[in-house]
Amino acid sequence: MFKNVAERGKWGEKLMEAHIHYREGRLDEAFVTYTFLAELGYEVAQSNSAFLLDKGMSLEFGFSCSRVKQSRTA
Repeated sequence: MFKNVAERGKWGEKLMEAHIHYREGRLDEAFVTYTFLAELGYEVAQSNSAFLLDKGMSLEFGFSCSRVKQSRTA
């Protein structure tokens, strides 16, 4: 219950901001916001950051998981 209450605080607004970025197609902004929140320990943000990377939707850092997977098999 504490976790649920904590995630509804000020940082919960950042989660909504990231979701809005995602819905509007601003995927790099969504990724950066989710990653920031993931570093703070938000599980939902961790999952969403991983989803964006796995689907190759964020190119903010010039790589995607598919490229990482390819380099491991090479």
